[in-house]
Amino acid sequence: MARQSRVEMLLDIDPAQLMEMSRKDLARNVSILASAGNKRLKRLEQSGVFSPSAEYVKTHGGNFSVAGKNKNQLMIEYFRLSDFMTAKTSSVRGAKKWQTNVKNAVTEAVTKRIQPTGKQGRQEIKNAINAIFDDKKKKEQFWDIYSRLTNEYDIKEKYKEVWDNIADAMTAEPSANTDDIFEFLSNEYEANYQQNAPIDPGEELYL
Repeated sequence: MARQSRVEMLLDIDPAQLMEMSRKDLARNVSILASAGNKRLKRLEQSGVFSPSAEYVKTHGGNFSVAGKNKNQLMIEYFRLSDFMTAKTSSVRGAKKWQTNVKNAVTEAVTKRIQPTGKQGRQEIKNAINAIFDDKKKKEQFWDIYSRLTNEYDIKEKYKEVWDNIADAMTAEPSANTDDIFEFLSNEYEANYQQNAPIDPGEELYL
């Protein structure tokens, strides 16, 4: 059995033990994790690989820190670090593997929607998706649009459908910029929301 590293041991602490720690001890342990977590974030940023777990950290508090935090805030920071450090996409290798799975899922979703006939039709779809994910700028555009849509709308449960929508828009208009595609998809999602939104009871008076 492999020996646990200091970081792994700290991530394995029981919540009850954390509560019993003094503010000083808790800060020291969280500081060790924060250093490791920030190094992972930096490696991901330098690699250029999109990581959903790193994106979440960036939009929910930013880099990890213990400065100026009381004990309750340190507890929150500990669990934020725990969520990130145990996520499969918190490492460059894990994020790359996840992106490969995403590319395969997008190819499957587009193929299911278009239902091409024959091997050539399926290969054309695969080539179109590869053109997005194998090109650095296109791949960054894809994830930028996805991140913005995720922050704007509650679409996480329909992520494969959203990936398909983005790929469809990008292949239909290869020269379109990120803002244009985001606006186009936003208009569609907003229209669907308005169509399916429940009626305000007060509005029944005017029907």
